[in-house]
Amino acid sequence: MHFRKKPLQYRVEFACSEGVMQTLEGPVHYVTGDALMTGIAGERWPIPRDRFVATYVPVPPVRMGEDGKYEKHSITVSARQVQTQERIPLDGGKNELLARPGDWVVTDEHGNRWVVANGIFNETYECLD
Repeated sequence: MHFRKKPLQYRVEFACSEGVMQTLEGPVHYVTGDALMTGIAGERWPIPRDRFVATYVPVPPVRMGEDGKYEKHSITVSARQVQTQERIPLDGGKNELLARPGDWVVTDEHGNRWVVANGIFNETYECLD
């Protein structure tokens, strides 16, 4: 099924050092300069800097690269709801997310994948099919 990300604003900080962030779906490594996101339910996740710059825009008066609010470009993705627990590899196997029954596995046009909890998915995506 195809979905569109709703135009929502997210709080973003940029990592000052390498680390590991505990997301709802498991630990994810990040490096200096990566975007550390905070979602609508307080959930947190990192995004590699190059992917972030390609898919988010700063909300004025914030400028790209500054901590503050950002909005994701309107993108169309495919998504499927998980029926049984699955492990979803990221970054060429460097990280892995755990999708639980009811979660959504989302894939963008470049093949990037991520996992979104059902309640958050329903609040942040709209169905196109």
